[in-house]
Amino acid sequence: MAESSSSTNSANIEDQETNVVTMIDVLKEEEDMEENAKALLGGFDDKTCSYSKEYVRRQPLYSCLTCKPKENLMATDVSKLAGVCLACSYHCHEGHDLVELYTKRNFRCDCGNSKFRISNTEHKKCNLEPVSNYL
Repeated sequence: MAESSSSTNSANIEDQETNVVTMIDVLKEEEDMEENAKALLGGFDDKTCSYSKEYVRRQPLYSCLTCKPKENLMATDVSKLAGVCLACSYHCHEGHDLVELYTKRNFRCDCGNSKFRISNTEHKKCNLEPVSNYL
């Protein structure tokens, strides 16, 4: 009986040894995740609105369901659709109901422009790009 219990303990120790994660493993996994994020986000800055870059060739986009006017939720007119860049999703729409639109081409951030109307005379302001607030 002692042999059976010692062989079971030995098997448990071997199982535990195969599940060991080293700091090198953790750092490698973090590096891989950072590379994937850069590939998906196109290396975009999360602190600067892309509005001043005009129509960007390729960038990650989000739609804010919190700020988007109700009449535009089911808009088929492309001129009424609105999206925000990565930085604005963090700094202007934090805590809002955001939908990821993934990476899109030839788009200019709409945060702060008239597509995000609060009332007939007022629209949501962009915290990062004051110039876009006057459109």
